[in-house]
Amino acid sequence: MLVYLQSRARRDSWNLDLQDPAVEVEAVGLTAIAITERATGDRVEVSGGLTRVIPGEPVADFYTKEPARIGRWFR
Repeated sequence: MLVYLQSRARRDSWNLDLQDPAVEVEAVGLTAIAITERATGDRVEVSGGLTRVIPGEPVADFYTKEPARIGRWFR
């Protein structure tokens, strides 16, 4: 597990915490998402990488080179 976490820390991409209850996430096409902050209604669209996108289902994973100002991001 330690090796896995260390390798993630060296990556140059950021992952969005999709379990964050403060935001709503929806896929926009095949390479972008829209993140809406529930408290304020602020919304941003972020391009990056989507994996396991199934129409009508929640986004399963999303990563990008630079994190957006909304949401919790981790390496």
